Amino acid sequence: LAVLLKNKFKQTTGPLANQASARVSNALPADASSRFADLGPDAMVMDVMGETGRAMARSAANNNPTAREILETASTERMSGQTDRLGDVLLKAGGMDEVKTVQELMDGIHKANQPAIKKSYDKARSLGHDMDLEVFSDILGTTIGAKALNQGTKLAKDRAVLNGSSGDPSMLDILDETKKVLDGMAQPALGMRPDAKQQLAMETAKQLRERVDQSLPEYGGARALAQRSAKQQEAVKTGAEGGKPRVPADYARPAADVEFPDERSQGYVSQKIDALENRRTTPGVVDAMFGSKRQQQALSASLPEQGANDVKAQIARERAFNATDRALKGNSTTARQMAEMGLSGGAGGAAGYALGGDVESMGVGAAAGALARRGIPAIANK
Repeated sequence: LAVLLKNKFKQTTGPLANQASARVSNALPADASSRFADLGPDAMVMDVMGETGRAMARSAANNNPTAREILETASTERMSGQTDRLGDVLLKAGGMDEVKTVQELMDGIHKANQPAIKKSYDKARSLGHDMDLEVFSDILGTTIGAKALNQGTKLAKDRAVLNGSSGDPSMLDILDETKKVLDGMAQPALGMRPDAKQQLAMETAKQLRERVDQSLPEYGGARALAQRSAKQQEAVKTGAEGGKPRVPADYARPAADVEFPDERSQGYVSQKIDALENRRTTPGVVDAMFGSKRQQQALSASLPEQGANDVKAQIARERAFNATDRALKGNSTTARQMAEMGLSGGAGGAAGYALGGDVESMGVGAAAGALARRGIPAIANK
């Protein structure tokens, strides 16, 4: 773009470039510096000038091929980086250093936690090899408890054989399989409420689990580590639901209930960046991804307050850049309508009026170049 501007200036404007910059500077609003600060380093002079700047730019583009090339090249180049800019601010808001898929986040959590979980379970199984079943006689002596113990013992022995063990399973392994059998008995059919037998199995499983934890705290600790890892992964999945283009109506409630907000934020960011990448070249991607009320609520519910505010600020910037791009690339009907309204061409045009003279007299190429400049102190410090 810099080379293009330089060449076009040489071909069409010569010393008029300084005159164009001065006149554009005079047309800037009094709060131009703060507007530049709000819009960031990608802001151009025509953005800062608002509708006046866009009308001037469109007038120049509609009336001069050189101006059109300068302005549209500058805007197209900027629009091509929109997804990357949004992705960068999302990553920062989620406390992430690099883009990862939702599955990669969950796999990373599992990989990070698994060594400690395995170590804890191995220790618990070693200590629980010769646990006394008499401690559980009141629970396992019931009809449902005895039935579950019989099945659990068979399952523990089969699992030991499959794992290559030649000895008998530990008492802890048998109790663990027994609890799983009870959990299975407690599951109602899909869409049905648990009946009396299933509720009894549920209560028996709960009491057995609590008794095992009391008798062997190491096992309860290992299970707590496994549950923590599962909850972290569930938080990622919850956040990912909020990052989808179609957000569930009740998303805010589960998002607020997660125990691990950092993982929720990362899931949201991962899903949102994936959605953005899939629509990288789609016009109106900002409004499609962040425009609805549910999407705005999901943004606030998924990210920490400062991170959410940073993303919202970038969304506002991108909407301003979108408005400039649409203004520059209006169709021929728009151009004719503007001409009829006196907004393009000649001394009556918006550019000429705002700059204190018609566009042709100051060099349309120079006017376009001045409008397309980014955050330059000579322009901004009005």
